[in-house]
Amino acid sequence: MRYATLGTTDISVSRIALGCMSYGNALTGIHAWTLDEDAAQPFFRQAVELGINHVFIDSLMKCVPGEDDYNAQKMFVDEMTAVARDHNIHIHLIHHIRKLQNEEMQPNKNDIKGTGAIADQVDNVLLMWRNKKKEHDKQKKGSVDDKIPDAMLMCEKQRNGEAEDWFSLWYDKDSQQFTEMAGAVAMQFDQGGSF
Repeated sequence: MRYATLGTTDISVSRIALGCMSYGNALTGIHAWTLDEDAAQPFFRQAVELGINHVFIDSLMKCVPGEDDYNAQKMFVDEMTAVARDHNIHIHLIHHIRKLQNEEMQPNKNDIKGTGAIADQVDNVLLMWRNKKKEHDKQKKGSVDDKIPDAMLMCEKQRNGEAEDWFSLWYDKDSQQFTEMAGAVAMQFDQGGSF
């Protein structure tokens, strides 16, 4: 397995991640083909054995029985933090914010849907905010100031460090990626099959 250093940190992450959109509870999930915990275990085990240390679970709402079952949310998040710690892996749990007064508002960690234990238990909270105001202005006016970001990646909590930085991002429509500045070249992921 090949690894990359995460930004300016000393954290090493695998270049290949395990995506878990198809894992969760088939009865409450979005798709009938969702794999439950027992069926998902072999995939997790093999990923760890292969050296994959970067896991994305999309999303919490497919892994717990009900949107308002706060105890199940807390238990699931607690279990995932224990798995991450015990296997020295990074688990990214995708979750949604509650509906704000209007979609142009910028959220913070207190706007996460469900129990407050979600933000309390995890090591980091990263929020991805799409700049709807810029999108609406572009629709109305036809053009906007490109210095204004299309989105923000906001570190709202970092248990093992002091930096809680926000990163401005610009959307590259052709590659469907966010870049660090307007007009920047997007990453080329398919390098002849070499990751």
